[in-house]
Amino acid sequence: MPLVRLCLASIAALVAAGCLNASTLIRVTPSGSGTVEQTLLFNPKNIENAFAGMGLKPSGGSKDPQDKWAKADKAELEQRARALGEGVTLVSVTPVKLPSGYEGATVKFAFDDITRLGTEDFLLPGPAREGKEGGAVDAIVFAMTKGEGGTSVLTATFNDKPGKSSARSGKTGKAGKSGPDTSDPEVQQMMKALFKGFRISMDLEVVGQLVQTDADYVVGKRITLAEMDLEQLIRETKKMEAIDKMLGPDTSIAKMRPYLKDMKGLKINKPVVTVEFR
Repeated sequence: MPLVRLCLASIAALVAAGCLNASTLIRVTPSGSGTVEQTLLFNPKNIENAFAGMGLKPSGGSKDPQDKWAKADKAELEQRARALGEGVTLVSVTPVKLPSGYEGATVKFAFDDITRLGTEDFLLPGPAREGKEGGAVDAIVFAMTKGEGGTSVLTATFNDKPGKSSARSGKTGKAGKSGPDTSDPEVQQMMKALFKGFRISMDLEVVGQLVQTDADYVVGKRITLAEMDLEQLIRETKKMEAIDKMLGPDTSIAKMRPYLKDMKGLKINKPVVTVEFR
């Protein structure tokens, strides 16, 4: 499933989970060890406004998953750590409450070797999931080598064959689409209220000195590997659907990126990103 269609599928997946803001930050040292911080936030006021706009009231059935991590016990979080890869351990859980109304928790994990890190759920982080037939499909695979002068060279390679991961994102409907009917005025009204401030992101930050990188989105020592701002993307729905129809369901990231460069609210780095640091 291409990331253009994943944007639409994410709407349904995250509404069902009650999670409206999800971010992953990977910090890596020159030795290859580091930490993963995964943050899940929701805004109860936005949810109430979205339902009110349709003349409905929230049932309350989605409250438990909304703060799943904040109330999760140690055994469950350690299970999540094991799901992230060999040598990953739980470090801490920190409640988060922002002035904007978003609240939830940040869970911090530590890893010994970034090349063993599993990234299947990094764009849509959440509690550990059951394994699927055929095994997980990592969103990004990391490799690390030594460069000249004692530097470390980290390579992040996106899964550039999205068609293989369609099972991860859910089944498609009769028209080959996932997610809600975004042409429905009521759905559009609900989405505008629900996704105010909504964002999914995956960032990489080096611990040390960044020597050079070929990444497109870099601020200081932090590289944005992928980012979706749904509040802005709602305004780009027609453009997204047109691109999706033109490119087809199994288009690689490399072929997709030129069509997305002017799309607000969406950042997708090149399929292979190299970072040299010390």
